[in-house]
Amino acid sequence: MRGQRAGHVITLSSSAGLIGQEFCVAYAASKFAVEGWMESLRYDVEPYNIRTTVVEPGFFRTELLVDASSSRNSQTSSAISSQTRYIARK
Repeated sequence: MRGQRAGHVITLSSSAGLIGQEFCVAYAASKFAVEGWMESLRYDVEPYNIRTTVVEPGFFRTELLVDASSSRNSQTSSAISSQTRYIARK
C-alpha cells in the first residue's frame, strides 16, 4: 500500500472496544487494543494516502459458548481421524 501510495486497512472490532462490561475483561481489553491501534495507525499511514476503518458490528447471537460448540461430535472426530491417518501415510 505504501508503494502504490493508496489503500484502506479495515479491522473488525466490537462495541466491547468502546464500552467495557462485566465478565468480558479479556475480550474487552483486546477490542480496546484494536481500537487504539487503528486510531494511532491512522496518523502513520495518512501521508501515504492509506485510510483506516474500524468496523464495530452490532450484537448478534452465536453458538460460541454453547456446550455443543466446544465438543466435537462423532462425525467430526472420525473425519479428523481419517485425515490424520491419510496425512501420516504420505
